[in-house]
Amino acid sequence: MPTKVVIKAAIQNAEGNVLILRRSASDRSRPGDWDYPGGGQDEGEDFSMTASREIREETGLSISPDRLRLVYAHTELKQGENIIRLLYVGRVGAGQQVSLSFEHDEYHWLSIDEALKTFQHRVWTAGLRYARDNDLLG
Repeated sequence: MPTKVVIKAAIQNAEGNVLILRRSASDRSRPGDWDYPGGGQDEGEDFSMTASREIREETGLSISPDRLRLVYAHTELKQGENIIRLLYVGRVGAGQQVSLSFEHDEYHWLSIDEALKTFQHRVWTAGLRYARDNDLLG
């Protein structure tokens, strides 16, 4: 059975708000849904390197892999494929500005509670809730 690893990052700013991104209308998977920056691994990358690269590619923000912390993992069998989802958390320094890639068309910095109300993906919502409830953020 094939396995797919998806890595996302809940990024906080200095005020403790979380960055959420709206997927472009032309996106193949979940167009218009709110999401965290992230994606799949490139060959030779470890998980935190993937998270760091995806953050930079999708938002223009820079967070080094050693400043990201894995806080949540979820596995499921979906359409004959084993999917492993990993959620990292990290914090951006003051002065960094979001610059979206073509993959997203809007972004917001929301409080944790607002992000939980806005987010549609059950796994990533569960991951953020878990991180919040276990004091794993910031």
